[in-house]
Amino acid sequence: MCDEFTGDLKDVAEILGPEVARELRRVAGGLFITIPETPPEDGPLAELPADMARKLCATFPRDRLYIAKGAPRPGETRARVLRLRREGMTIQQIARRLRITDRQVRNHLSRARLPTRDAPDLPQLPFDKLDTGDG
Repeated sequence: MCDEFTGDLKDVAEILGPEVARELRRVAGGLFITIPETPPEDGPLAELPADMARKLCATFPRDRLYIAKGAPRPGETRARVLRLRREGMTIQQIARRLRITDRQVRNHLSRARLPTRDAPDLPQLPFDKLDTGDG
């Protein structure tokens, strides 16, 4: 079996085949799921093709599995960062959406030669213009 899958998903791929594992990752990636005894009518597993859902339920009934999301393909994260930035999202919003750090977002923006700040710094007031309340 290739190194495409890890953990519980690797077991699914070895027993039911990589196509089932890929579909399961697509519909439930990043989740812990308990496999029911019969295919469900709602939830992530309901999105599986019927034959795959039946095989999964027959093979792993009542098993609790973690469905790893899998590593993004090279360049996929940068493309997503740039697309979200063009849509007007802030660095923090992008980081939260993609579940990466602010620093990773800034690195992707920097490599694409885009600004790595959300807004220009506001000019500071001179000290003598500050209201200290001493009045």
